[in-house]
Amino acid sequence: MFKRYLIGLSLLILSSMNLWATTVHYVNCGISGTGLQDAIDDAVSGNLIRISGICREAVRINNKDLTLYGNTGAGLETPAGTWSFAPYTNRHPLLLVTNARVTIHNLHFNGRQTADDSNHSALMGVYFLNANGEVSNSHFTGFRRASRTEDWDIVPIRILNTSVGPDVLNIYTRTVTITNNHIEDFETNGIFANTNDSYHNHAPLVVYINNNHIVGAGEIETNQNGIQIHGFSAGLHSSVSGTIKDNDIHYITSSSTEHDSSAILTAPYENGTYSFVRYSLLTYTGNDTTNSDIGLAIHNTAALTLSGNTMRDGMRGMELVGKSFLVSTNTFKNLDEGIYASGSVTTSTVTVSGNSFINVTNLFLNAGTTFNVLSNNVFNTFLPMSPLEVPLFSKVVG
Repeated sequence: MFKRYLIGLSLLILSSMNLWATTVHYVNCGISGTGLQDAIDDAVSGNLIRISGICREAVRINNKDLTLYGNTGAGLETPAGTWSFAPYTNRHPLLLVTNARVTIHNLHFNGRQTADDSNHSALMGVYFLNANGEVSNSHFTGFRRASRTEDWDIVPIRILNTSVGPDVLNIYTRTVTITNNHIEDFETNGIFANTNDSYHNHAPLVVYINNNHIVGAGEIETNQNGIQIHGFSAGLHSSVSGTIKDNDIHYITSSSTEHDSSAILTAPYENGTYSFVRYSLLTYTGNDTTNSDIGLAIHNTAALTLSGNTMRDGMRGMELVGKSFLVSTNTFKNLDEGIYASGSVTTSTVTVSGNSFINVTNLFLNAGTTFNVLSNNVFNTFLPMSPLEVPLFSKVVG
């Protein structure tokens, strides 16, 4: 087969990526829109693939540790028709990474709003399936149906570590870093990371989701989340750890009365049957959420610290359900509700320390949770309020 790329041997230093590569594959998709899979097939672990042009093809990297680097304007778009990669025939990613470590830098991924039931209902941009890697300085758009239907399987960036189905023997920890990307025009989740441990094997996941810019669709009828961390575990082993840090997330809202949209959502398996996934090692700090129904929604997890985040111009700053939380040095501004908490009076405590509440209508709302509001918070930018004064400005529901 005629190769649409050139292979050269060189020593190349990419200072922005701290990468030393010995073999470089050059791909120019050009008019044909293909050639990237050919380069992947010929590459070996440790190689760098430099991409020019728009590749209108879906590709898979399996059991190879590679780096994909896009020249200016380079990227992947959905091709005509449908595609899949065995044995995962019900998923349709533009780039599928399995059992490998792949670094992706400076690429544009465009789903062109082509998700539908007949061709590719589960349309994805990059799908890390039982894999390690990094996505940085890339752009994602158009991963949705022409009319949104709240389909979780349509997502720009999907990360899954699983011991289900053909991957039942997976016991490895996977680490994925998502940093400095721009994500917009998506179906339900901008970034969706989860672990699935139905067979009591060990399938922990480490994620570093930092410094991303995520823009939702504004008020729409279906639910949206900027970042979702999701877990399913039939055992006591599976865990999600890492950082959700310094992300800017905007316009995550819904007009639906059934669900509220969250800029950042962490939740277990949706029917509540399995809730053993441990999130206690996740750190949420420095995130800025605006014009969203809920800034941070953390459900049914172990004790967590939420610090240095800013929630503004929305409905609810934080929604905390389940265990105990330390909420410190955050800013709540121009909100209907500051913190809503739900849980058990005996086991659930929300400690509020060193935060600023500016123009918040209802500071604290609870359904069975104990609030421990310390004296070093600032309310409406005036003098700090003592714990004894807090109930006068609080509302209890449930």
